[in-house]
Amino acid sequence: MFTFRGIPTIFYGSEIEFKKGAPIDVGPNAPLSTTGRAYFGDHITGSVTTSDFGVWSGATGNMATTLNHPLSKHIQRLNRIRRAIPALQMGQYTTDGVSGSGMAFKRRYTNGTDSFVCVTISGNATFSGIPNGTYNDAITGQSVSVTGGSLSTSDCNARGDMRIFVLNGPGKIGSDTQWLTAGSGGSSGGGTGWTAAYFRGTPNAWGATAMTKNATTGLWETTQTFGLDSPRFKISKNATDWVEAYPATDFLITTGEGSYKITFNDSTKAIT
Repeated sequence: MFTFRGIPTIFYGSEIEFKKGAPIDVGPNAPLSTTGRAYFGDHITGSVTTSDFGVWSGATGNMATTLNHPLSKHIQRLNRIRRAIPALQMGQYTTDGVSGSGMAFKRRYTNGTDSFVCVTISGNATFSGIPNGTYNDAITGQSVSVTGGSLSTSDCNARGDMRIFVLNGPGKIGSDTQWLTAGSGGSSGGGTGWTAAYFRGTPNAWGATAMTKNATTGLWETTQTFGLDSPRFKISKNATDWVEAYPATDFLITTGEGSYKITFNDSTKAIT
């Protein structure tokens, strides 16, 4: 939906699977509270600071829980990708010269700017008859130089995963989600390994505390003590900047104050 023509529309609450399985509307035959039209306002109480389209920090209360839901993060990233690529918003659609195991297509928009994209979903694809040049994947950050008018994707095997190769595109947009991951084909994934990882959050006043890499599991580890005042954190690749830090929005501690052992996988970017 976010890569097709038209304006994506989702029913309120879908981002957290609100009233999943319930009928949306049964008229006067049941209370609204038992349907998809139930009151959703309680799930967005709290506060949040926004800094750009789809970029936020410092969420509190139920707002934080809603924004950190895995499906909510997925939709946030899809929104940011669509926003950054004109071809996904307004481009013409074709499957000519496209083959593969999933759902794949090309889109191009040329009104005032030339935006061309090759998209494959839930499977790999080959795109032929495309302009030569450098294509950057918005999902993994992988960069491919096309010289013979053909591009083939790899490592897009999971259901719901996709590759969005944009001619002269911006590269990876947003952070990995449960369904959109770098895999082994992306420049920011593939298990190449970080040389350092830093914990940065409320326990250390957003300073940079070096994490220790477990030689057996390959995971970065640290133990931190959180209080009750909006406890949250990120894991950063560098101590002096935020160029690469995960997750895209703060990881919120929702199970109360205390000491927590935190682990980070620098390949999948998973935090536990």
